[in-house]
Amino acid sequence: MDKAESTQHQKARTVNFADADNFYQLQEGVTQTDMVDHLNARLAQLCAMLHMTYGAGREHFDLWGSEVKDNYLWGVSMIAQECKEIAGHL
Repeated sequence: MDKAESTQHQKARTVNFADADNFYQLQEGVTQTDMVDHLNARLAQLCAMLHMTYGAGREHFDLWGSEVKDNYLWGVSMIAQECKEIAGHL
């Protein structure tokens, strides 16, 4: 197997972005294209979520209770960590 093949079809690897070691894995056979597609989708979602925390969206965000804000920002943080982890496997 040449280097191009080995990077296109790698064995399953652990992904630890959600504070749950060994809970998530990149499946055997996942391609870099698959990872880039997923990364782009998650980054689009992250951008949309962050839009609610600044500019015009900030007015609505400020009306949320502290528990909702904390959970929302926790979700934003988890997506950012997931993106970082996936990028590290590319």
